[in-house]
Amino acid sequence: MRPTSLIVPGFMAALLSGCSGSLQIKDNTTASGVDPASNSYVRSTLVDGSDFHGIHGITEGPDGALFAGSVVGQSIYRIDRLTGEVTVEVPSPDGSADDLVFGPDGQLYWTDILRGEVKTRNEAGDIVIIASGLPGANAIDFHPDGRLFVTQVFQGDALNEIDPSGMRPPRQVVSDMGGLNGFEIGEDGYLYGPLWFRDQVVRVDVDTGDLRVLTDGIETPAAANFGADGHLYVAENTTGNIFSVNIDTGRKTVIASTPSNPDNIAVTADGELYVTHMSDNSISLVDDEDGTVRTLVDGGLALPGGIVVLGDKLFIADTFSIRRLNLDTGKLVDIERVVDRHGYPLSVGVVGDQIATSSWSSGTVQIYDPETGDSIRTIGGFVAPYGLAGGDLDTLYVAEFGTSCIIEVKLTDDARECALGDLAGPVGLVADDNGKLYISESLAGRITAFDPVTQTRSVIIEGLSGPEGVALDGDHLVVAEVGKERVVRVSLVDASIEEVGKVPVGLPGAEDLPPAFVPTGVAVRNGDIIVSSDVENAIYSFSR
Repeated sequence: MRPTSLIVPGFMAALLSGCSGSLQIKDNTTASGVDPASNSYVRSTLVDGSDFHGIHGITEGPDGALFAGSVVGQSIYRIDRLTGEVTVEVPSPDGSADDLVFGPDGQLYWTDILRGEVKTRNEAGDIVIIASGLPGANAIDFHPDGRLFVTQVFQGDALNEIDPSGMRPPRQVVSDMGGLNGFEIGEDGYLYGPLWFRDQVVRVDVDTGDLRVLTDGIETPAAANFGADGHLYVAENTTGNIFSVNIDTGRKTVIASTPSNPDNIAVTADGELYVTHMSDNSISLVDDEDGTVRTLVDGGLALPGGIVVLGDKLFIADTFSIRRLNLDTGKLVDIERVVDRHGYPLSVGVVGDQIATSSWSSGTVQIYDPETGDSIRTIGGFVAPYGLAGGDLDTLYVAEFGTSCIIEVKLTDDARECALGDLAGPVGLVADDNGKLYISESLAGRITAFDPVTQTRSVIIEGLSGPEGVALDGDHLVVAEVGKERVVRVSLVDASIEEVGKVPVGLPGAEDLPPAFVPTGVAVRNGDIIVSSDVENAIYSFSR
């Protein structure tokens, strides 16, 4: 998997520990469409949903099907190679898997990077933790002699031998390698894999820890697996290129070009080469002879969070990328796909004629040119930032969940201060034309208004269940009320509430993550209300 972004650092885990139990406001009940009797809105689909919630490790099962893991979706999926049909094999939360492999005993083994654990499903169907205390537990594979090896990456940097029975503690083989990501152990007993942070492919002696560089110059190599020809296939995360590497000479050759941001590779017993792409939940089938690429599973959006309208475009913080949807033509494009430098974008807002995204996990805010996708600036040091709103041309407001504040950032020098504190889980944030801010307090179930000029605050409405995204619609606020899986309009005049419609939202996160996890976004354009669904990975529109 890609970097630390979805893993809360120690200080964050402590800070949010009170938010992962009784304050959890989401559930995973899937709601149906609009009840026509309740209002006059009709729901339509702007972007279709997809099967995964980010896709990472992939392997072939004993039955010839593919099995793939998702960290954010906390599930393991089975994929039919003939039809592309996807079914859940191990549901959330036990199925949280960055990488997975079937052992000589026929059991499925996987790494839970969020919890630093290695798990298996035994013959009785029970989930058993066979190793723990491995922050960043990442890639996994069996040695021909039956031994099991696991790496730690992003939250650690080591190769460990794991007892498949769970009776003995892990043995560290070697550390400080440079991020040994998806690897395979060859028939010769050596481990072959990519060093994410060093742009190298290496061979490792799993007994001594001795490491030899086979080749370099592959930009952010993500995974390595052997093909039928004995060559090592390597996926380059930055470009999506697939290399064939001669393990004797180190010579590398590009054999195919797939979408950027691949995460893992699987080569089946009959020689088929599959590649996972976390940015769009897709699986590609690569012909290693002529380089053609066919899509087995077409993902669309990966995991949409915050959304915002700028002109005729809808910008989507899609966790593994930033997307732009033309609302007139329906065309969906990436404006930034490889985003590990700035963390995974989960919220998005408008700053003048630019867009800004925030990543609560990396504590960063990123400002982009909305047309070119060029990064303009990065502002770090936030504590779980969510919603964003522009003040004047020199000011940005950030809903900082971790400190319960609205942070005012002066873009001239990045100076910042808490403009409004004592908020209970600020998530959604929007500013009106006069600069007044409206904040959703997800843990308190209320919407608060704040005028930065007069320094006055007032409560617009209380008694909501997990409000997250907020947007202005004339003299109303549109609110994603996640606890009730619906979108509502709240009058700014008398606080009356109108249900717009039901939406499947509220994907649950892992423990020690912010309760809002992936925020549900709302936006308004020409009276149409737009909402993101993290459960279905879809974008819906409500129109009268």
